[in-house]
Amino acid sequence: MILGFVLLLAFGASQAQARFFWRSHHRSLCVQIAYQTYTSDLIGAGADYTLAKAKATNIPDYGDRREAYREANYEYRDARSEARDQLVARLELCESLGGSRYYPEIDPENFCTPEEIAANPNPCLY
Repeated sequence: MILGFVLLLAFGASQAQARFFWRSHHRSLCVQIAYQTYTSDLIGAGADYTLAKAKATNIPDYGDRREAYREANYEYRDARSEARDQLVARLELCESLGGSRYYPEIDPENFCTPEEIAANPNPCLY
């Protein structure tokens, strides 16, 4: 099953294809969530790309404008590739989790309070 998804992704799955996969009632809940997240990532990449192209269009110098278009295209391809990689990782995790939701109980007692953090700051951050 994962191999089919990977092949689909390798040949450029579109947002419509991603929506088809996450809406299927025959897929586990985890796989549906993975595709919902993938669709969101693709939409975000498209929005960022469109904004970058709009900004590039406003650059008066042709050479600078052309470079901005190239950078926008590069960033868009990179974002789509990263989205595919994350989807594959999520699908592999779904297999490990057995297809169910991952919703761990969070106990606030297991975390530091803001006061404790302020009293003992992480020295690696400075």
